[in-house]
Amino acid sequence: MQLLLLSNSTNAGEEYLGWPREILKTFIEKNNIKSCVFVPYAGVTVSWEDYTNRVSDVIDAVIMEA
Repeated sequence: MQLLLLSNSTNAGEEYLGWPREILKTFIEKNNIKSCVFVPYAGVTVSWEDYTNRVSDVIDAVIMEA
């Protein structure tokens, strides 16, 4: 099992999950990731479903770049 833990999703003035995109891409490629589990822990102002969908959109885009 491989874990990638991120403590924040956005830095001021950047797009959502902008700063870790290269990290995500490298992690996915290096570990040949085919599926993942996302734990929507810190989404206090949105529903877990909306939070998960937002992250999924970014992951899908990163996979397309890989």
